[in-house]
Amino acid sequence: MTSRHDQDPGVRLQVHELVTAGLRRLTATVRCLQGPTRLHAHFHRINQAIAIDLDLIGIEVYGSPVDQLDPVWTARVTMTGNGADLIQAGDIIHGTNPREANPQPLIHNS
Repeated sequence: MTSRHDQDPGVRLQVHELVTAGLRRLTATVRCLQGPTRLHAHFHRINQAIAIDLDLIGIEVYGSPVDQLDPVWTARVTMTGNGADLIQAGDIIHGTNPREANPQPLIHNS
């Protein structure tokens, strides 16, 4: 059985500034190092070492919500899950994008 995140080469975000951080939720300003990073990406490591379990539930660029963050762009993101309280400014968090839900096959009319 495959998970919803196992077919993506991976994404990385560098945390620039924590806006709010709690036990299971954080909002931070980040820069996309590898991506694009899509909404609902799952993050599982900090700096190649510390295990986390966070889902990306919001991305804002210049105050507007977007569905993905491209490399070198900066955004404010919101994440929920275990390990939100472990993230600090300067950390690089590693994750995977969600698989596309029900991709549609190409249909050729003859």
